[in-house]
This record gives sequence, structure tokens and C-alpha cells, in this order.
Amino acid sequence: MDLSISPDLERLIAEQAVAMGFASPEEFLRALVTRDSAVSAPSELSNAEFLQLWDSLASDEEMPSLPADFSRADIYADHD
Repeated sequence: MDLSISPDLERLIAEQAVAMGFASPEEFLRALVTRDSAVSAPSELSNAEFLQLWDSLASDEEMPSLPADFSRADIYADHD
């Protein structure tokens, strides 16, 4: 089993850890994997932290795009 990650993903993890206020990428990943309530992200982000997080999400090329025919009906399809 290959447990290596790409340098790009390593960079994204480090950016997310910083943006969410974690002391290290390892702490961030441990919180994600274990859902440890003792290690959690701050409940509020500063404007700068929010913008940094938003920019990192917006630049993520692996983020799936919505289909071209996505509509309001898709959002409310499960309830009338």
C-alpha cells in the first residue's frame, strides 16, 4: 500500500491546517480522522483567515464542478 501523497496535496493540507488554526498539519489530519472533540478548529475565523480558506478552496483543481444543467430544483428535490 502506497501511503505517499503528492506535493500539491501536502501543500493544500498545510494551508488548511493554518487557515483553521491548527498547530500542525498532523494535528489537523488527526482531528479529521478521529473526529476528536478535544482537538477542534476555532469556531470563528477572522476575515483574513476566511479569505485564505476561500481562496484555497476556489483554487483547488480537484474540486468537482456542478453539472451544467444544475438548477434550483436540484437543491430542493428532496422536499416540496
